[in-house]
Amino acid sequence: FKETLLPGQRPEDMNQTRRVGIDATAPEVADGPEATRAGQLGGAAASGGSGRTQRILPRHRQAVSTFFTPGTKQP
Repeated sequence: FKETLLPGQRPEDMNQTRRVGIDATAPEVADGPEATRAGQLGGAAASGGSGRTQRILPRHRQAVSTFFTPGTKQP
């Protein structure tokens, strides 16, 4: 390995570093695959996918429809 300074690093900072460890062996692996956790939403029930919806006022419906219709050209 060759010591090189990273951008913004001072040469005196290299004297304060120390090598933590280098190993050429394979890492320890569990016997089988482990299930992942869903975190905060682990116990959440499936929903209908409604999410946050907002009422579109009649005067804005044409603009929203034009925006979300594929193939229409936006101004």
